[in-house]
Amino acid sequence: MAMIGKQIQYYRKREKLSQQDLADRLCMSRQAISNWERNISEPDIDSITKRSEEHTSELQSQDL
Repeated sequence: MAMIGKQIQYYRKREKLSQQDLADRLCMSRQAISNWERNISEPDIDSITKRSEEHTSELQSQDL
């Protein structure tokens, strides 16, 4: 599972987000993002998926 941390870091940096920016978007702590990127812990995929879906719904409703 070591790749997940590198992938999170890659996409975060590609979007020019700080760890705090990403944490704020996911309603997580900056420390959680840091731990994921360093493979100290792994994100709870169910929670991240749910937050992602909520965020997507919010964005879609803004487009209306």
